Amino acid sequence: MKKLAVKFIVSIIALASVFTAIRLLQTNNHALESGEIELILEDESGTIVYEAWLSFEEGMTFYDLLQAHFELTCANQAYQQDDTCSYTFSSFGTSDKVILGIQGTTFELMTDWQHTYLSIYKWDGSEFKLTPQGVMQLAFDDQDRIKIKVEEVW
Repeated sequence: MKKLAVKFIVSIIALASVFTAIRLLQTNNHALESGEIELILEDESGTIVYEAWLSFEEGMTFYDLLQAHFELTCANQAYQQDDTCSYTFSSFGTSDKVILGIQGTTFELMTDWQHTYLSIYKWDGSEFKLTPQGVMQLAFDDQDRIKIKVEEVW
């Protein structure tokens, strides 16, 4: 009887640990309140092609914010251009989109995923740091500063 109780307790602890790890790894990727962020877009030569403060509403993801202000070109499951952005990649319990291009009224940034890609940097108070999250997973708050750069594949 004691062995059964120990196995049961160990099983409960293991399940609780897995649940806690999953919760800690997931980020709150929706805006908790309305506000604005500074967005900087930089081409492959390092030239800033767009810099402005953009408004967002409570509940928006960073992807929603970009889609509200720009024309986006995403990748489909074969990493080919998809202007509808209908495909969502899923991995390890998270979902995200891969953005290949961003177009505004005065600029266009387009990558091909083989030679160039878009990377996201977030201001940490002293410098822009590369974020490990994608456009649907990136947490952001009012007055954050975010830079998207075209970068070359190594």
